Formats: sequence, structure tokens, C-alpha cells
Amino acid sequence: MISKNFTKIGGIGALGILFLGSLVYAQNAPLSATCSGTANLNVITWTASPAGGNQPYSYQWSGTNVTGTTQTVTATYNSTGTFSAAVTVMDTATTTASSSAVNANCSATVTTLPAATSTPPSRKFKQPMLNINPPGNFLARGMEVVSVGANSFVGKVWGTTWTIDTSGLGEFLLREGKLVRRVIDVSILQPGDEVGVSGRVDPATPLVVKAKVVRNYSIVLEREVKFKVEDEDNNDKDKEKKGRSSSSTEVQGIRDQLKAILDQIKELQGKIKGRSD
Repeated sequence: MISKNFTKIGGIGALGILFLGSLVYAQNAPLSATCSGTANLNVITWTASPAGGNQPYSYQWSGTNVTGTTQTVTATYNSTGTFSAAVTVMDTATTTASSSAVNANCSATVTTLPAATSTPPSRKFKQPMLNINPPGNFLARGMEVVSVGANSFVGKVWGTTWTIDTSGLGEFLLREGKLVRRVIDVSILQPGDEVGVSGRVDPATPLVVKAKVVRNYSIVLEREVKFKVEDEDNNDKDKEKKGRSSSSTEVQGIRDQLKAILDQIKELQGKIKGRSD
């Protein structure tokens, strides 16, 4: 049984001494630290978690794309994978204790990259131009392609939407004036391209232009998609020609064999006739 009358030492009860002892121990707990990383798409937030020692703490981060001197830092990565970070945590010196430092290492994984966003082409003509004279000659610059068809495309200029008929197209130019071989369709165009169009307005159909020259101001090099298709078509034609050539050779060979057989028959007939005479 514990007596209610506590023995006092120097004016402080025994329980008070125990409390003060535990407080001193807690304040002088050694410095320790851990860290963690949380990924949001390709951005990882790195966080240090120190304990013990003497506050305030200071931080020094290192690792791939990781730098900073705060408790939390962020880093951006351009690929998926697991990435590592390291942090050195230091506490503050006091009158009774010097500062100390500890290191912590952690890792986090990027599993998904943000969706790529396409940058719209820069526009050459800040102020589009549209000119139609009485004979029906049509000239437009700064027209934006809305949609593309087989032998036509839809473009918009000065708030007006036009259908550009390219079935009789004579020239197709790029931004620097480079001539592209005459195109049967306009698959080289893409929605959002900025073009110039020269041609004539079709009097029989409103808002339809029969184009003679089209220039794409959004590209300086040919897009490969269209010409890849053309090359495939040419390869198919070459195969067809080779097939026809092969068939002709086989037919000629059969004819030669038949002729040789007929010659042999005639020769036998001649010998039989000579014996009968």
C-alpha cells in the first residue's frame, strides 16, 4: 500500500522528480527521419518526416530531378518507372546539445504520363484576307481548314464557310513556296491548317470554290501519310504489272509447246505418206 504522505526531496515530491526526468528524456530523444513519395501522373511529391532532436529542422534533398531545402518538394519526370530521393535532416544546436544530422531514403513509382497536347500551328496571317471580284475570281489567305474530304475541303475565313473543290487543282504549295506534286485528293491537309486558296466561285453552287492553287502555310515539309499511301498504291500496281507479265509468259510457253506438238504431228504424217507412196 502506497502512503499518501510522499517524501519530499529538496521541496519536490518524488512523482515530480519522475515527471521532470521523463520530460528531459523526451526532449533529448535522438534525431530520426523518414521520407515518402506520392505520385500524381508524372509529378512526385516528396515529404520528409523528422522526429526527436531539437527543432527547428533543416532539409537538403537530392535525387533524380529532386532538389530543395523545404520539408516537402516536388519533381517532374518524363517517363514511367520507379524513382528515388534522399533527404538529409538536421536539427538545431542548443546550449546543452550540438546539432545532429540523419539521412533518409525513399522511392515512388510513376505509372502514367499525362496525355500529350498538340500545339496549334502558328498563324501567318493575323488578319485574314478574302477577295472576290465580279468575274468570280476568288482569293483567300488565312483560311482555316475545318474538315477534309476526298476531293475537297471545308474552310472558314472572315466568318464565312466555303467548300473548296480541288478536283481540278493545278498546284499545291507549302509555306515556303515549295511545290508538291499534283495531288488527286487533299489528304495532306488537316483540320486547323491555315491555307491560301486561289480559284473561281462556282456560279451554280453558292459558297463553292473551284480551286486552282492551294498553299498550306502551316507546314514546310510534306506530310508522309499521303505519299506513303501513294507508294503503297504504286507497289500494288507494280505487283499487278508483274502478275500480268508472268501470266503472258506462261501463255506464250503453252503456245510454243502446242506448236512443237503440231510440228511433230506434221512430221509423222509426212513419213507415213512417204511410206505409202
